[in-house]
Amino acid sequence: MSFNRINNTGLSQLSEFLTFNSTLEILDLSKNAFSDNGFIDFGRQLGHNKGLQNLNLSKNKDISDEVGLRQLAHSLIANSSLHEIDLNGLKIRKNCIESYFKPALKHNITLKKIEGKIPHGIIEQDLHDNELIEKEIQIPSRFRTVLKTHRRELGKLKIHRTDVD
Repeated sequence: MSFNRINNTGLSQLSEFLTFNSTLEILDLSKNAFSDNGFIDFGRQLGHNKGLQNLNLSKNKDISDEVGLRQLAHSLIANSSLHEIDLNGLKIRKNCIESYFKPALKHNITLKKIEGKIPHGIIEQDLHDNELIEKEIQIPSRFRTVLKTHRRELGKLKIHRTDVD
């Protein structure tokens, strides 16, 4: 869906689909025409999505770190499926990463990679911890929203996968 001139209305309609869809794993929305106003609904619904693993938002110059990316960070708290997000070409200031993304990553243990001009040294350790957690503990996706501070306690549990995600 890259370079399709998707506007705020189109993104709003797509966000309705996103809430209930668990089969779409990769979504490329790079180089489109939506702004913060359209992205707010999309960001909210992203928190409820259970299937999307890779999201590309690169080169959407009208998404700001004051509104759109702030909503994205907030949705990461509840999202338990995203592994990678591409934010190349978006302006992301240090304050946004420190105030919104870093706290969100304390709750999200599935996100492993954020591409873009991210100020160095703020969230790298959190993303690396997520990789380690996934390697150490195989947790069914419905249980993945856990505070990282409980990692040791989770490691002691005998968790076996009994269902198919």
